[in-house]
Amino acid sequence: MGKNIKDFNSWQKLNEETFLNWASQLFTGGEAEPKDEPVSKEDEPDNKEKNNTLKKITGAVTSLAGTVASAVGLTDDKTKSSETSDKTKSFKKTGDKIPVEYVASIEAAMARHGITNEYSRKAILGVISKESPDLRPEVDYSKTSNERIRQVFGSRVAELSDSQLDALKADSTKFWDRVYGPDDPTGSGAKYGNTAPGDGEKYRGRGFNGITFKSNYKNLQKIYDEIGKLKSSDLIDIIEDPEQLEDPDIAAEFAILYFIDRFKSKGKDLNDYSELDSAVKDYVQANSGWGSDITTGVKARGFAKALEYAEDIA
Repeated sequence: MGKNIKDFNSWQKLNEETFLNWASQLFTGGEAEPKDEPVSKEDEPDNKEKNNTLKKITGAVTSLAGTVASAVGLTDDKTKSSETSDKTKSFKKTGDKIPVEYVASIEAAMARHGITNEYSRKAILGVISKESPDLRPEVDYSKTSNERIRQVFGSRVAELSDSQLDALKADSTKFWDRVYGPDDPTGSGAKYGNTAPGDGEKYRGRGFNGITFKSNYKNLQKIYDEIGKLKSSDLIDIIEDPEQLEDPDIAAEFAILYFIDRFKSKGKDLNDYSELDSAVKDYVQANSGWGSDITTGVKARGFAKALEYAEDIA
């Protein structure tokens, strides 16, 4: 046995299969019996005892291999996929606000990136339910009341009279450049990358969680290039083609990458929740901005909507 251990020099190639073969050699002096192949002539009397012994050895070796592989992080991809699948079963009830096919895309993205906590998954769907459940880009405000526009955009439009605001919202490009682009009097549009005419409209809220501003699009594209897990036959580039965020699979991938990035910046664990209320608060806060107040005004109403939806998921 000592010689076999000493002679096992392929540790850099160690995986469950190689360990199983090595351990079998250790006990029997030969190759491990393939797990999916029956022993030939198994039921013949002369072979029963031999085969039963071999089965016991193989079973013990397989168990030992699995334990060691798990302990040193060598569990094979098939096993990992099975474990992930068991922990990320789809919800049976998610309401009718988010189309079921979109829920499937979002759940698949959460599973790809290891978001398995029940409360976290409900919170994400809650945020999406109040942001962009039908996956349309941020809506046209041409028919929205001036009062509502002032509530949503605050100081960006505060100095405009009703007649000026009426004229502005009649031209969508100018409207978006005022609230998100280079014409924003607060300077936020330019600060976050929307410096050219038309950038406000091009990089307005898109995707499942309303990604806004060119700098956020650039940051998320960078994150996708580094750790994105969605496979596509087409080039995914949301900077050059922001409308890709209207594809449910791409939108779901980038929504989850956004939360991964936001939670990382705060040093928070996406799965560390034992009840729903705190999960929804954090995911709404992450989406709004960690420093924003979600207890009053429009943001408070958004939190209430997200929580209400999340509470109804089963």
